[in-house]
Amino acid sequence: MKILKNKKGVSLAEVMAVIIIMGIIAAIAIPAIGGMIKGAKQKAVQSEAVTLFNVSKLYCVETTCPSLGIVTEQELITAGYLDSKLSTGTAAINTDTEGGVLNVVLTPTDTSLTTVTYDGIS
Repeated sequence: MKILKNKKGVSLAEVMAVIIIMGIIAAIAIPAIGGMIKGAKQKAVQSEAVTLFNVSKLYCVETTCPSLGIVTEQELITAGYLDSKLSTGTAAINTDTEGGVLNVVLTPTDTSLTTVTYDGIS
């Protein structure tokens, strides 16, 4: 019987240790990455609300907006102020008594995100 002097390879214990360490890393990393993704999606909603507010202000300056009414996304698309519907949700653009833009309320399609109200200040 031949006796092996130079053992090569890894033992089952070493493989198990690596698997356990990888599991611990995954348990820490996956929730952190999920939080970053949700934060990025929420920032996209906020960014679209700001853009929509600015586009709506321009639309109301160059055309006649309804007093205490709502300007729709479709009106902005038809008038050439937006290229297409919003990608993050649906919006309500509210006007004030002088026909200017009061605020934009953007409701995300992703229900895990919060609705954004932008009034040009915050």
